Amino acid sequence: MLALTTAVAVCDAARPLAPRPAWGIKWPNDLFAAGRKIAGVLVEAPNLPGLARRRAVIGVGLNVNNSMALAPAQLRSTGVALCDLTHQSHDLVRLLADVLGSIERRLAQLGDEDPRLAIAWRELCILRGRAVRVAPPEPATVGDSAQSEVMDGICHGIDDDGSLLVQGADGRRRIVAGRVTIME
Repeated sequence: MLALTTAVAVCDAARPLAPRPAWGIKWPNDLFAAGRKIAGVLVEAPNLPGLARRRAVIGVGLNVNNSMALAPAQLRSTGVALCDLTHQSHDLVRLLADVLGSIERRLAQLGDEDPRLAIAWRELCILRGRAVRVAPPEPATVGDSAQSEVMDGICHGIDDDGSLLVQGADGRRRIVAGRVTIME
């Protein structure tokens, strides 16, 4: 839920600068604009002695002024930068302040269990209605309820609790961790 919340917040802050292309979230932690990846979110819960269990480190990588025109050919079709969408450079300090403010507001919604947050991530889901393949997460992130085998199916969106809903050959499943590939 932290990754989705952060992705919604980054979208809230960056989308006004480039409102024309479609923006969306590829569950669980990627943000897309104009059909290409523009940002990624990484959430880690440090397991250090003396730290409360309710701490997390949230990292955001947002392509802002690093045009994909300068990227290797294989990345140009899959990635995009804000400057590519707007044809101008952006003030990084101002954008950072906007992103941090948006994250603060969205985290408050998460803490308050505000239903508008889940509505936002459902509306931004780019996987809904698409054929997907869900592979198990990397071994270090596997939890008790994590997907343990590869599953193909049709995505039915993101649930209120942040899980991905996928209809496979053996029925509908709630995916709580995994790597998702769009099959189309």
